[in-house]
Amino acid sequence: MQSFLIMACHYLEISTWIGITDQAMEGVSRSVTTGERMPYTNWGGPPDNYRGNQHCRTLNYGGRGRWDDDTYSKKFTFICEVSGY
Repeated sequence: MQSFLIMACHYLEISTWIGITDQAMEGVSRSVTTGERMPYTNWGGPPDNYRGNQHCRTLNYGGRGRWDDDTYSKKFTFICEVSGY
């Protein structure tokens, strides 16, 4: 999935929400569409859950293909997996 996301977001140089969250269980990243676990280690910044409200997984933080945790209160470009197509 990581290679697909990097390809899809190749021309975006801004943080992009990738349809992944750890809101249900801190530190366990899952797809919001399928619930599938999405473990990853190429963090651009530490997944520190700053102030207890960073559950939104973004791509392209600190470099292309790098992940970060951020808040849902920000507006991001996004890419999401859609089932049934």
